[in-house]
Amino acid sequence: MCIRDRSCIQHTSGFSLLIMGEAAFKLFASTEESYLDLKGKTIQVKNVANTFVLNGLEEILTDPLVKLDTWRTIKPLLNKA
Repeated sequence: MCIRDRSCIQHTSGFSLLIMGEAAFKLFASTEESYLDLKGKTIQVKNVANTFVLNGLEEILTDPLVKLDTWRTIKPLLNKA
C-alpha cells in the first residue's frame, strides 16, 4: 500500500480498469516503463481508462504477503463503488 507516493492507486470517478499481472500489463499498457516500476500505481490506457497495475494471480497465490498487499490496495475501490 502506498502512502507517500501520489501516483499510487486512488479511487476516481468514471471507468476504471484493473491490470493484474505482467502478461496483462504487456497487452494493455502503452508505456516504456516496466511492470515492476508501475505495479501499485495508476496509469492511463489509451487516455480512456484509469488503470490500476496490480500483482498477478500467480504472484498472489505464491506469496500470502502479496495477497494481503493486493487486497489492501483494492479494498478502498470496492468501498466506493
